[in-house]
Amino acid sequence: METMIIKMFIIGKLKEFITKEVYQKEIVLNGSKGIDKLDAVLDGVWDKFQAFIEKGKHSDNKYIPNFVEEPVQEITEDLFKIIRDKFDLKSLIEDIVEQGKKETGKM
Repeated sequence: METMIIKMFIIGKLKEFITKEVYQKEIVLNGSKGIDKLDAVLDGVWDKFQAFIEKGKHSDNKYIPNFVEEPVQEITEDLFKIIRDKFDLKSLIEDIVEQGKKETGKM
C-alpha cells in the first residue's frame, strides 16, 4: 500500500516538475518549433528531477519522525529508479501540452 502511495506521489511531483519545465521552455523558446521545445524539456530532465528528490531527502522535516522518514526515503529511491526505466515522458509532456492548449488556447 505504501509503495503505491509513494509511486503516486513521485508521479505527481514529476508531473508538476515537467509542467513547470514545459511552461518555462514555452516562454524561453517561444519562436521555436514544438519538437525543439520537447527536446529542450527532455534534455536532462531525469537528472534534474533526481536532484529535486535528493534536495527533498536532505531537508529534515521536523514533524515527521526519523523512523518514518528514513524507510520512506529508501522506498522513494527504489521506486524512482523503476519509474525512470519504465515511464514514458514524451507521453506525459504531450498530455501536459494538450491540457495547456485547452486551457489557454495556445502553446
